[in-house]
Amino acid sequence: MLTGLCALTVDKDGNIVKLWDRDMDSDSLDDALKGEGDFKDFGKSSFDTLYYFGNNEDSDGALKTGNVTINLDGDSYQFQFSKTGGAEGKGRGVNGIDDGKYIYKFGQKIKAGSDDKYIVVYADGDTGSTGVNVHKIDTATLRSDYSASIGQNKDGDSVNYVGTLGELASGKLTSNYYLVNTSGAIVKNKTAAKDGNDWYFYVDEKVIKMYTNNNTLNDSKDYPNANLTALKKNWDNTKYVVNNGKTVPTTPNDDLIDDGI
Repeated sequence: MLTGLCALTVDKDGNIVKLWDRDMDSDSLDDALKGEGDFKDFGKSSFDTLYYFGNNEDSDGALKTGNVTINLDGDSYQFQFSKTGGAEGKGRGVNGIDDGKYIYKFGQKIKAGSDDKYIVVYADGDTGSTGVNVHKIDTATLRSDYSASIGQNKDGDSVNYVGTLGELASGKLTSNYYLVNTSGAIVKNKTAAKDGNDWYFYVDEKVIKMYTNNNTLNDSKDYPNANLTALKKNWDNTKYVVNNGKTVPTTPNDDLIDDGI
């Protein structure tokens, strides 16, 4: 009998091809999200995902669907499991962007921790699609590998910044990178959203236009900086890509991925 949170491979006919784990704890969930340990290669097939059959207090062991809060080792996690489909689809942990508002991976809602405040998440499709890739992004790598200096602001402080996480296509900015807050909501528009590392995100129409170490983007007579003035002017231009010469790849490489709970 299957109980608790289970990692399964279920084929198109609804048959369980592989049982990765049952009654998972938080460590197992972390490994599943990362594809590590006993979960190496989990998620490489579109038939891999998580299912929930209730906790020890549930006597029926029935497959749960819809929005469910699951307690693992004292911590609560929000999940969404498909309500529709036949044996092959019903109860599957959804994967991708839901209604343009939230992002799920194997059913778990991805959200920032209280210390992080904001996180960057890559998602290249919605929950109704197959083969969707969802990854948390390592902002430490963004800061170390993709930032550049633009000089000093009016206070004489050096301003470093990461350029737009996206590209201009047919006159419109597009991106599969999203800024997510502590409730799991995708940020649509935000000026200088401060994260747990004291850096600031600038978001316009869900596109992360830039990520800076300082939210003072003005120069002065003592510290004239035409480049900084242009940066401030153009960050909220929906047709302008903020570029610092270190372009973040449109699809994240392994160094940028930081999955896990």
